[in-house]
Amino acid sequence: MKQTRAQVLEVSQLTAEQMDIELLKGYTDMLEGRTKSAENTFSDIRKDYNL
Repeated sequence: MKQTRAQVLEVSQLTAEQMDIELLKGYTDMLEGRTKSAENTFSDIRKDYNL
């Protein structure tokens, strides 16, 4: 899933509670298998930026 600029969070602006919520979201995704290999991730980046 690609994120739009509106979806990207500025980590330095998050409270400790907000950071915990975001980390829990990522941890839950990992546990439920919503992951992508590094190989595929970097392949997509190269395609997106014509590298």
